[in-house]
Amino acid sequence: MSPEDRAGHLARYGWQAAQANDLEGGVIALREATALVPSVADYWSAYGIALAKTFRLAEAVDALRRCLSLDPANVQIWCIVGEISLDRGDYNGAAVALKRCLELDPNATHPSGLRARALIKRGERQLRKK
Repeated sequence: MSPEDRAGHLARYGWQAAQANDLEGGVIALREATALVPSVADYWSAYGIALAKTFRLAEAVDALRRCLSLDPANVQIWCIVGEISLDRGDYNGAAVALKRCLELDPNATHPSGLRARALIKRGERQLRKK
């Protein structure tokens, strides 16, 4: 079996495992899929989402950013990165990711509200520093 075929099988298994609440099994399989064929954005997005479900948010953002390096027009992943960044208290990172999301889809309402929250939180943090 070629590395591409093996990675495809692992990715499918990993995504199904993660959806069935075998999050660790999903993370392991998806990590292996990304290692075998690191040029597939969908593998990175699935891996990042599985990591986020296990609350490994820093690792999730790294994997999702890897996805975005391969697929920079992926509105959903920009939004997820923004949401995770907001949850982690990275308000600047959230604002930047959500701005990109809105540049790609100006009619999106969910990222618009999230971006407003990120900008407010970022402003509050700056005011506390003064």
